[in-house]
Amino acid sequence: MIRITRAEILATQDALTLDIPVKGTSLEILNCASDSLQILLRVQHDGQGIYLKGSVELDITEMCDLCLSEYNTTLHGKFEILYTNKRSLVQNSDEQEIYLFTLDQPEINIDPIVNEALLLEEPMKHLCKDDCKGLCPYCGTNLNESTCACKEDTIDDRWKPLKHLTHH
Repeated sequence: MIRITRAEILATQDALTLDIPVKGTSLEILNCASDSLQILLRVQHDGQGIYLKGSVELDITEMCDLCLSEYNTTLHGKFEILYTNKRSLVQNSDEQEIYLFTLDQPEINIDPIVNEALLLEEPMKHLCKDDCKGLCPYCGTNLNESTCACKEDTIDDRWKPLKHLTHH
């Protein structure tokens, strides 16, 4: 879990930089390329509570959806949270970013918030590079690394009856 103590928060006037081991956090499910993640927290104390504005970076290893090669990339996530001891503020808010932080709690767990911030940055399509050529659909050669002798105009036999429709 990623925990921050009340003492750390109260002692911080502006920013807090954390280097957190990935082991023991919810981020272990990702294929992490490094053993730690970096979190930068901007801390503001106001009449409502403690406002945390954070950014987090994690190096991960992904597999390209087109050529199936592994590559390293960095996820950059951002989050904003208000921790307050005012129950009415939490109960009357539709905001999910307001959490109760009572005076008897010695620490807060930001693990689920960091996890969500990074998972929302996961791309829908994983590409090793923007111009990835992928694999040859006939022989499986990685077209980024070499070429193959397969004919591009090879047509699946099931589609041959439709071929005459494209030539006039």
